[in-house]
Amino acid sequence: MRTYLAIFASTAATAGLLYAYLGEPDNSDPATSSSARPLTQPGVVDPVLFRDADGYYFQTADRQITCGIRDEPTGQPRRAAGCQGATGPAPSHMEKCWSSDPKAAAVAVGEDAGYLCVNQGFYTGPQAEPGTVLPAGSTLHALGFTCRADTFSVLCSNDEDGHGFEIAPDSNRLF
Repeated sequence: MRTYLAIFASTAATAGLLYAYLGEPDNSDPATSSSARPLTQPGVVDPVLFRDADGYYFQTADRQITCGIRDEPTGQPRRAAGCQGATGPAPSHMEKCWSSDPKAAAVAVGEDAGYLCVNQGFYTGPQAEPGTVLPAGSTLHALGFTCRADTFSVLCSNDEDGHGFEIAPDSNRLF
């Protein structure tokens, strides 16, 4: 019993000395603030950094492609994760839509992967500004989907069945 008490007292004293030496954290400095969350693993981001009112939103480093993993899937069939932005070439059934408005181009995955023609920001987030940049080489896991960003492209997939898409300004594909 004395050994345990001595260890506890020693640990408590050390913690007190560290607190006295280091002082309280400076919450005005983003590097020491509790809101500054580092990568949880190499290349894997903390989803909390990308959370918005109805999902998780991000954009590529070049800010040309915006993406979201929504709490509620959109459309039929139900697709929760998607990206939108100018891309090509357009699949034949999307040529008219994508050529009339480059921002109408979208790809999404949920029950399956597919191409979309959108007239609003389904995968940009509810805020006026698009989501936070997902750094190139980083991965976001949320709501059963995984998205990995590169400088100019994004690859997202359904964790359960592996269906997904890849989108870039000069290419796009479903799998």
